[in-house]
Amino acid sequence: MTETIWFVTGNQGKFMEAYLAFAKLDIELKQFHPSTFEFIEPQHDDLHEISSAKLNQAVSHLRSIGEEPNVLVEDAGLFI
Repeated sequence: MTETIWFVTGNQGKFMEAYLAFAKLDIELKQFHPSTFEFIEPQHDDLHEISSAKLNQAVSHLRSIGEEPNVLVEDAGLFI
């Protein structure tokens, strides 16, 4: 059985790049677009806080619809 991981991103290019990489490992990657539910985009200067907030929201939503919450969150920031 192939493992499935949900990738939280609205960026189709980022998703496709990850999809192809995970496919080589026999892992199915599904895109979890933040617009599919009431997602609150965290505003913070700590990337760990941002990623944790995204992860917690995604896990909660996936559990609520009966999906296994294997979730990948990738975030990068620009700080001036």
